[in-house]
Parts: sequence; structure tokens; C-alpha cells
Amino acid sequence: PVVIKNEDIIVSTDKSLLSYNINTGLRNWNKAVGPVLKPVVTQNNIFTFTKNNLLICLEKKSGEILWSKNIYFSLKKKKKFKKIGKIYNLTIANGKIKLFSINGYIFSFNFRDGKLEYFDKISKNGLNAEPIFSNKNMLLIDRKNKLLMFN
Repeated sequence: PVVIKNEDIIVSTDKSLLSYNINTGLRNWNKAVGPVLKPVVTQNNIFTFTKNNLLICLEKKSGEILWSKNIYFSLKKKKKFKKIGKIYNLTIANGKIKLFSINGYIFSFNFRDGKLEYFDKISKNGLNAEPIFSNKNMLLIDRKNKLLMFN
């Protein structure tokens, strides 16, 4: 996936995350982090999720890794990875980093330090589509094509 934000093009490959200047085509930096989801780019940071279950925050300009957290180490009850399922979506909403799993789990992290703030199963049927945020609500579609709405 490719993300364009201001003067930068962020390219995600199976082994690296790269930043290029949109005007010159010169590479700004390259980080071997192994992203598996499209990165989320904010004004100053880039957030990505890796095949090693790491949620990583990079400084957008330099590519310096500001913090990195294994999403499963923060859980109080050590759930089996298979129970949570594959993480399929990374987004930022209401000032929090959200990760969604296909088995219906949601993780919510503080974007400043990567601290886990919320974890729960929000759909017993699993999730089937990317979340939509509208009018302070989060809308999801489960695997039975039911619309779920959360405040």
C-alpha cells in the first residue's frame, strides 16, 4: 500500500516501510519493519502493524522509531493468538489507535506511548469489513452481515 501525505509518499512492502519526497523522488528513509497493514500517517507520525505483532510509531520526517509494542504483551489475560485472530485493520479514531481482528476483537492504544487502554470482543460473529466512523459512532459489519453500531 501507498500513502501520500503532504510532501511524502509512504510505501509499504512485505519487508520495509519507505518514505520518499513527492517532489524530488528522493528516498527520505527506509525501515525494515515488515508491515502487514496499510500504515496510518498523521501530521508528525506514522503508525504501522508488523508480522511480528508489533504496533510501531515512527517519526514521519526522520523515520526514527519512537516506540514499539507487542500488542499481546499488554493483555492481563493471555489470550491465545488464534482466539483473537488475524489483525486486519489499523485506524485512528477519537485520538486512539484502533486495531481490529477478524474474530471480533478490538484493541485501543494511546498514540503517544502505545499503552493499551482498551481490549474487548465486540462481535461474537467476527468482523467482515473495515470500520466506519460517523457522527461519534463506530459502524461495523459482522460475518453474518449484521450492522453493529457503537458510541
